[in-house]
Amino acid sequence: MTSFLKSPSEVSPVVWLFLISVIAYWQLSLMQYGFVYDNCDAILPWRFFVGTSLQHGVFPFWNPYQHNGYPIFGDMRSVFNPEMWLVGSTIGYSVYTLHILITAYIFLAGVGAYKLSLHFSQDKKVALLCGIVYLLSGFIVNQSQDISRTLAATWLPYAFLFFYRLQQAPSLKNALLASLFFYLLITGGYLPVSFMLFYIVAFVFIFRAGKILITKNYKDLKPLLLYHGLSALIIILLLAPNIITYFYIADSVTRYGGLTYEFASFGNMPVKGMVSTIIPYAIPKLKFSASDVSLSSIYFGLIPLMLIIISFFYKRDKKAWIFLGIAVFFLFSSFGKESFLHPFLFRYIPLMDLFRHPSFFSLITLLFVILILSVQFDFQYLGSKQFRKRLILLSAGVVLILLITAIAAFFTKTDNTFHLFHFNKPWHIRIEEASLHENIIVHALIQIMLLLLLILSLTKIKATKILIRVVILLVAIEMAISVQLMIHHTGVSQFSPRAMHEEINSQPKTFILPDLSVSTKTIDDNSNLKQPFWRNTSIFTKAVSSKSFNSFTLAINDTLTLRYPELLNATFENPVAYLSTNVLPAHKLESFDPDSITPCLTFAESFELQDNILNSDNQSSIEPLKFYPNNFIFEVKNETPAVFVLQQTYFDRWEVFVNDRKAELFKVNKKFTGVFIDSGHNQIEFLYTNNPVKFATYFSLLLFILIVFVVIMMISDKRARLIAAVIFLISLSGSAIWAQINITANKKTADIPLKTRAKIHNQEDRQLIILNTDLKTGFDQSKNFLKTRVDRYNRQPGLPAGLKSEFDTIALYNYRLSKPIEMIGILKRYYNSFHTKSAHLTDHLHFVRKEDHETPKLYRYFDDMMLTKPAGDNQEFFTKIESTDEFSFVERFKGEQLKEASANYCFISAEIKMINSGDAYLTFHHTRDGINMYWEGRSIENYLIDTQAWQYVCLGVVINFPYRNNDDFTISLWNPGKAKFLVRNMKLEFYEKL
Repeated sequence: MTSFLKSPSEVSPVVWLFLISVIAYWQLSLMQYGFVYDNCDAILPWRFFVGTSLQHGVFPFWNPYQHNGYPIFGDMRSVFNPEMWLVGSTIGYSVYTLHILITAYIFLAGVGAYKLSLHFSQDKKVALLCGIVYLLSGFIVNQSQDISRTLAATWLPYAFLFFYRLQQAPSLKNALLASLFFYLLITGGYLPVSFMLFYIVAFVFIFRAGKILITKNYKDLKPLLLYHGLSALIIILLLAPNIITYFYIADSVTRYGGLTYEFASFGNMPVKGMVSTIIPYAIPKLKFSASDVSLSSIYFGLIPLMLIIISFFYKRDKKAWIFLGIAVFFLFSSFGKESFLHPFLFRYIPLMDLFRHPSFFSLITLLFVILILSVQFDFQYLGSKQFRKRLILLSAGVVLILLITAIAAFFTKTDNTFHLFHFNKPWHIRIEEASLHENIIVHALIQIMLLLLLILSLTKIKATKILIRVVILLVAIEMAISVQLMIHHTGVSQFSPRAMHEEINSQPKTFILPDLSVSTKTIDDNSNLKQPFWRNTSIFTKAVSSKSFNSFTLAINDTLTLRYPELLNATFENPVAYLSTNVLPAHKLESFDPDSITPCLTFAESFELQDNILNSDNQSSIEPLKFYPNNFIFEVKNETPAVFVLQQTYFDRWEVFVNDRKAELFKVNKKFTGVFIDSGHNQIEFLYTNNPVKFATYFSLLLFILIVFVVIMMISDKRARLIAAVIFLISLSGSAIWAQINITANKKTADIPLKTRAKIHNQEDRQLIILNTDLKTGFDQSKNFLKTRVDRYNRQPGLPAGLKSEFDTIALYNYRLSKPIEMIGILKRYYNSFHTKSAHLTDHLHFVRKEDHETPKLYRYFDDMMLTKPAGDNQEFFTKIESTDEFSFVERFKGEQLKEASANYCFISAEIKMINSGDAYLTFHHTRDGINMYWEGRSIENYLIDTQAWQYVCLGVVINFPYRNNDDFTISLWNPGKAKFLVRNMKLEFYEKL
């Protein structure tokens, strides 16, 4: 930093922005902490899928692994961004790749703000200050959890700059650059930001054209119209695949018809979030009813805020007042339903009813704050005694406000513990345990110290040049500290990027054949991988799942879930591909008894099958030969005619070929794909192609490369032009080669053998065999190889009380348990004579809400818990879990207690009744010094057959991992989906052996 204080002009401001972005976001840039939330749950899975497809020569039309297949090209964030094709088709997407991209985009965001500011201020030092403010702002750090939102903030300054230049000085270069960055903003960033920029550009264009007409300066009108028209044409051509895709999928996606206001207003910038302008670290501990931490900060630096305020008293620039008005307009719009503006925009302005998160209006506010700072502030003001005096007085006033706030927070604090200073614990644990009062006190004191340093500098440093450098340095320090305080709440987790990479790398690297021995209901998209991966994991495991975490959903999914849940659940009892001989016309479903729907029943929308009654066939077989995203091939042997059902969403442009002849493809069970096949040996091929979208994408990417080449040729010297020409030719050749690979690719798919799951346990002098099979055929076949009695199959999450303990064999059909310990726990519940050696570490359960977890209360088997009340006349007690209870801790114990009990298995069980559905989990968590070592969870929702009745839920954990005496183990109810449910009869048991 000493060299910076001596001669910053010798170092490019862009280099300083790079160093600041790397240092301030070191957790991401140096890959010390893994990314979190949307980057982990959505961005990486989608990009990983696109990259895998491109590397296998497959155009990313169809994602078969989520929601039983959906057109991923319809989710325009996932396919048409040039970055996807550059990275995906070369090195591919990984945990490391995404870390690099996030850091790079944050840096480029700062460069964009620097370039934008430089255009208005013509002062590199002011522009550097604006770049620092932008890349360290609350919006950037809070949205670092989602790279598409980071991209919106990255490309916005560039797009605004070149559109502004285009209107001030219409030219081919400005038209090309404006088109280029607007295209990047639309295809890579959060789409609503593009809508907002479009209205700003349109307003300025109308104002500019109107001014020309009023002054009758018609010679300026022609280039304005010409180059704006050219820019619009280029944008349309670049967005050709997006536009074509919209017409293909618009009727299939309800969201394009507009959202309800209740849904659209979620994720606003709360008015109380304005506290972030002074103490942003208060935000993580504030409670918001319709928003979250990532959407609740408008922080752009306390010192920059004071510089702007003082500059308005020192200089009055007309442009600055216009920018201030626009900034305030978008700020009030970001308040959502807490302001009158957002409801007005939602109802009367086109496109404003298509997205959630009004908080994104605050990004435009941040952009115009940068513009205000650029046109209003000049570092030469620091040479003025009057300016210094006003800044000192304002700083002293803010110090007084912060001091009063800190004192008030201290005296209203309920305990004397300062978790942030528990240095024996990891940082992420300390900030999680800290209270709102503690956050306010700590950050207020930090801000006070920095402001005192500013006051000291203003009074002691006489040389303006040195003072300028000190002010820039103080701004960077202030905002970097805020980044460090916030990033563990919004941008990173405690998980190691290396461990995350190894977890992803352990999954199949190519497209594998589906396992037809399991039903799709048993494939849980939310629990296939270790933490922090817990949603959309079927993309990595290459398993077809009925679930998905995605804002882009087809309308057919909502219809089936809401209107025909029994039909949906019955279909999921089958594997991905199966034969059905019990076929009824689709119109009969409306009058059909829902309780009579069985897995083998099919409702087909096919004229050919309207009056067909097919014969039962028990000798059929299905063998998958290929399962690529756009191409599925199966070999089928069946003795009677049947309907081949593929659990992939019925969608336009799918084709099916039976023995190389095109056949009729029809909708099955209101959503899925079916085809009628005759008896015999059949090969069935499903193929999805969409040449208009494919060729439009190739055209768009080539046009993008051409524009980049032309722009470089226009602004560079001869040497740079030569390099650009070589890059262009290589890109063109690479595109041609890739297109050829895409046409001819026919890679072999790995095979997965069918699975048989049977567990045999010695129990005293007799043998108990527990068979858990996913198919009715598997249950029937068990009679052939088991010499002992086989009881009736069961599809419920709990054994029927009618089965007797003296039976030698219990067969379970589609039972949602996969571990012997869970079987044993269930058997103990239903059969009194069934014994295993078990131990209780304690005779009570700890149960405490997240905010109170420093002072746990003791409760005996939930009999005396918070919010307990009698359930009916039987005086049973239960606990109500509210939607605000994200974590409810049940039990905590140490590793030494496990060793004393010689525990090899942990079994947690409870009875649960849902009030309203949502993702909720029964979890087992192993940590060491605050670092996650092992996590396992069981989805509560998957157990619930009847939401109006008490359901038995259990989680069994095999303790076959190393642990130490001082390790911490936690049993908890995790409620990320904001479900409401009741809990009773919760028990925790430990088994020495089976």
